[in-house]
Amino acid sequence: MPNVHNHIIPEAVRAHQTASSHYSINLPAGYLQQRNRQFIANDSTTNKALFGYQQGLGKWGFFVADDGVDVTTNTDLSKFIFNSGQDTFKIISSPTVNLTLTGNASSGSSASISVAHGLTFTPAYIAYITTDPVLAGYFASGNYKNGPNPFLIIGTSSAASIPIFAAHQVTVDATNINFSAYTSVQGVATYNMSAKVYLLQETFS
Repeated sequence: MPNVHNHIIPEAVRAHQTASSHYSINLPAGYLQQRNRQFIANDSTTNKALFGYQQGLGKWGFFVADDGVDVTTNTDLSKFIFNSGQDTFKIISSPTVNLTLTGNASSGSSASISVAHGLTFTPAYIAYITTDPVLAGYFASGNYKNGPNPFLIIGTSSAASIPIFAAHQVTVDATNINFSAYTSVQGVATYNMSAKVYLLQETFS
């Protein structure tokens, strides 16, 4: 006895070769359906997954929607669990923002920069900060180079027995990526650092 799915689907395709052909196969929970330019998986509540032409976006591909969202007509990109038109985790872009602090021989140094991200909303984001390796030598606690956002380190100077700290942070608003940094390390002419920022389709709202 051949597998019923392997047997019925090819026969249905051969029997219905027009662009307007429709057929469906009932499953224990939901059904598979072919209609026009689409293969659709319905979970018995709504159309959950689609391979083919997605009408809402006007694109070909493979799509899986959130529960209760009709995958065939949805136009909200944040409501796709998977959308073959976007990267994994729905990353929109991943810019690098660079920042230079001008050192001060007798006090701490701070700087900030804002870079337009070009989106029309405030995206969720993930950021990682890379600091100037020169700072590593000033912290007795060890290597100070890379870290998640925000990056904060408090320690004792390896060059002198005095407390020192550094704080670096990335924030994102509706217009810009904002990168600010501060260090109490003294006597270095400049500190160069960068932030790798992943801007996501998801929002904070």
